[in-house]
Amino acid sequence: MDSQITEVVAKKLEEFGLPDLNNIPQKSINRLVSVETYLQRARSEQNSLIKELKEKKITKVSIVSAQEVNISRKTLYNDQILKEYIDKSIQNESEIFNEDEISKLKLQVKELTEEYEKLLNNVIDHHLLRMENRGLQQELNDKYEEIKTWKEIDMEKENKIRVLTSQVRKSNLLEFKSE
Repeated sequence: MDSQITEVVAKKLEEFGLPDLNNIPQKSINRLVSVETYLQRARSEQNSLIKELKEKKITKVSIVSAQEVNISRKTLYNDQILKEYIDKSIQNESEIFNEDEISKLKLQVKELTEEYEKLLNNVIDHHLLRMENRGLQQELNDKYEEIKTWKEIDMEKENKIRVLTSQVRKSNLLEFKSE
């Protein structure tokens, strides 16, 4: 068994949340190694084909360089009908990898992600402000209650002062009359 492939299998098992190699029967390990060997070979073939397809992309240069096309670059650029025909044909070709479309979509994803993050930050800020507002509102209500309590105490004290003042006056009058 190839130890590198076995290591890849072990890492994938851990990544996928599956039991590790020590807890799997040897028969299953052999199957996993076979599958991973196939997957690596298939990926390698896919990458080679992708590279070949990219190299065979239809361009003005590839058309002029083709053996079955017997025209020079000079002819291509001097013959406006030929040039326009090739340009439009290239534009009409469906691009295998849709690289332009993929680039546009990646840009859109990036822009949407940025917008999402901004919106999320705004929502969080709004929530924090609401919480702060509630706290301040509660603090304000507490202060109003405290002021109300102090006013009541103040009124009681003023009433007491009036009563005492009245009593003092009466007492002074009585003393004054008795003299």
